[in-house]
Formats: sequence, C-alpha cells, structure tokens
Amino acid sequence: MTMSTTTTTASAAGTAGATSTALAGLRNVRQLGGMRTFDGRVTRHGFLWRSGRTDGVDPTALHGAGIRTVVSLRRDSEEHRYTDGPVRYHSCPVFPAGQDVPAELADVYRLMVDACGPALAHAVGRIADSDGPALVHCAAGKDRTGLVAAMVLDVLGVPERRVLDDYLASNAQSHLSPDAAEATGRPVTEALLVDAFRRIRARHGSVTEYLSHHGLEPAQLTRLRATALEP
Repeated sequence: MTMSTTTTTASAAGTAGATSTALAGLRNVRQLGGMRTFDGRVTRHGFLWRSGRTDGVDPTALHGAGIRTVVSLRRDSEEHRYTDGPVRYHSCPVFPAGQDVPAELADVYRLMVDACGPALAHAVGRIADSDGPALVHCAAGKDRTGLVAAMVLDVLGVPERRVLDDYLASNAQSHLSPDAAEATGRPVTEALLVDAFRRIRARHGSVTEYLSHHGLEPAQLTRLRATALEP
C-alpha cells in the first residue's frame, strides 16, 4: 500500500516557512488539503491541520501560521487550557471526565463510535464553524484525531482509500510500538478505521447521517463543504 505523501512534518507538507516554523514541533502534524473527491473537486490546502498535543505552543505563533481555531479532543485533565486570544480555542473532549477508556485499541474505537457520537459531531461542527484554517488534536494525534479527521474527509467526499492512507500516515512516528503498554503508543491499523466506519454505516447509512443524528447541523455541513473544498 502506498502511504500518503502528506507526511508528519509541516515543512514536508509544502507549507510556507512561517507555518512550518510554528507547527513543525508538533507531534504527528500534517494538513488535509490536496485530496481529490469523488466528484472531482479537491480539498483546500491547509483548511484543516491535525496533530498530537499542543502543550507549550504559543497561540500567537499558531495565529501567525494562519491557524484560527484549535479543536482539542483531550479531556481537561490531559492538558493545559488556553483562553481565547488570537486563536479561538474549543475544548471538545471525546471521552467525558470519569470515562474508563479500554486498554485495547479495537475497544477504544468501538467506544468512540457507540458512545461518543455527540462529542464527535460537536468537534466536526467546531471545525466547520472556524473562520479560517483549524487545527484538531489529541495526545498522539492518531486515534481520536484520526477518527475525526477521517470523518471530515468522508463527509467531503474523499474516497476511502485516500482517507485510509492519511490515517495510516500516523505510523511514521518512530516512537510507536505494537508492544507499547499504553494504547496511545501503539500504531494504528487499517482494520481499526474500516471497522469503525462499518459500524457507523450499519446503523446510520453513512458518516454524514451519523454526525447529523448526533447534532451536526445542516448549516454546518454546508459551511464545511463550502470552505474545505476548492471551487
């Protein structure tokens, strides 16, 4: 299988120097532009970035790199909270406080799909509401972020093979190991995302219908497609 050419460093994504400087230090960072959809359109370069934790990153530097919205999928206990400043910050934890997260990644994904639909829809809605490029992140930037990013790309009409290529690009991180004690340290597999989407489609027909069922508004869906796709 050919991996995505959108690599894990901002500079490799072909960005301007300012963006590379501000984002290159983030774990597992890349942008989701340049992907062709079923109807021949292309996702807009830099409309959405994905990464791991953003602890210690200066919001002013993010703003200077063009980021206007940060959507954090981490629980409050996992990170430093930013106040709104030059970049709009949204805390959208996938797992609520006190939620026990399974040790096995397959169970983590089943939990996200089966129990966290409103949180996932809320996160996608915040991305849609951004008045410019957004950054979505979690701890390692591969599971919670991987699922949300895949949902956004699916809603935009990007073919599943291309969505999977971007999802699997997280495995380029050198610290990942199948034997890691924590799920955040283990690589992702194609089966994790394929199974998640299969569960979604079995119950709701499509990712779009799943997100709509859990609270994504029609206006947000329209806005996402309008801002994320080249004319």
